[in-house]
Amino acid sequence: MFDQTPLGLIFLLIGALYLAFIGRKLLPDRRESKDLGERFNMRGYVTEIQLLAGAPAIGQRIMDTMLVKELDMDIIEIRRDDQRFTLPSGDIELQEGDVLKVRCELARIRELKDRAHINVEPVMKLANDDMRQRGTTLVELVITASSMLEGKVLGEADIIRKYRAVPLAVRHREDVVHERLHDVVLRAGDVILAEVRSHYVATLKKMETTRESPFVILTEQEGVAIFQRKRFAFVALILLAVVVLSSMEVVPIAIATLGGVVLLAVTRMLSMKDVYESIEWRIVFLLAGTLSLGVAMEKCGLAARLAAGLVDVLGPFGPRWVICGLYLVTLILTELMSNTATAALVTPIALATATGLGLSPTPFIMAVVFAASLGFMTPFGYQTNAMIYGAGQYRSVDFLRIGAPLSILFWLLATWLIPVFFPF
Repeated sequence: MFDQTPLGLIFLLIGALYLAFIGRKLLPDRRESKDLGERFNMRGYVTEIQLLAGAPAIGQRIMDTMLVKELDMDIIEIRRDDQRFTLPSGDIELQEGDVLKVRCELARIRELKDRAHINVEPVMKLANDDMRQRGTTLVELVITASSMLEGKVLGEADIIRKYRAVPLAVRHREDVVHERLHDVVLRAGDVILAEVRSHYVATLKKMETTRESPFVILTEQEGVAIFQRKRFAFVALILLAVVVLSSMEVVPIAIATLGGVVLLAVTRMLSMKDVYESIEWRIVFLLAGTLSLGVAMEKCGLAARLAAGLVDVLGPFGPRWVICGLYLVTLILTELMSNTATAALVTPIALATATGLGLSPTPFIMAVVFAASLGFMTPFGYQTNAMIYGAGQYRSVDFLRIGAPLSILFWLLATWLIPVFFPF
């Protein structure tokens, strides 16, 4: 398990130094206001309207009004005399004189204000003091890679009913979307700006610690995340036991891992539903297909042919150059596919290459292992890259600007150091 650790520590040290002294200087300064409303450019999208006499919406339930059906707006609050209804349910009937705080494009409201008999108030600001009075909080919700919301449109997600959160905007990759939010297709890494009842934020944070949570709370206007020390310590202890038992060959890694999961389930750290839902079925089927492809390549001789081509081109320059080429091929593929699929696909080629040269397969396998795990040039090569894409407000060019030099640096280091740590 720890055969690659010495070289991995070198990569860790050099990578940390690169990011600390060079990488951070290559990133543009995109520091933004701490106010989430300003960060998502909400001015013009959250406003107040007043229902005048004769408005068709008067006497109707919120869900039945043209305000919702035709204007596609979300009603965040109703002010009625001295009463306030924050995040009102859809069956509340509207009355004459009601002042509604809504999320909608201002131009669209103005176009229909005469028809709907509404009065548009000046654009309001999402100020902290105002939210305290309303008892609500602005939060940023990051869609995780394993989220049940991934691939769904926001309307299907129904986060208003399920999570008591009113979506105000969505940061989708490099763009902030305000209009027609119900039609936005959610992807891993997308950030939803939502207004939530303050007392319900704690519930979302508890939900965040479970496998069922479809998002992670990135930022809230106020407060800090809940950290459960006892649960963390227990889970960390089980993880340590799995690593120690498998690395010392007391039990195979598959049995140690399964035993750790069973222990978490028995102690009710995880429910059986959590265990089932934590399985990445897409990755399972992707690996099944890729492993089958790898076996087919090996059986039909394609892996041997590709390896022979690699040896013919780079073999005359020595095995170190073959390592160099194998690493580069794996690195390019891992930026386009998942790292696990790339490793499963290229491993048969690496083994065939070592056989063709009559050398130990270990250095060639290590070239695949490191190259498949060190892809930084695109936000799509690995799940964690996609998750920080929106949360960190990065752009694709940022990954290329920072990741390309780092990937090239590791490529050169691997070509030099792999034969040193893992002799031919």
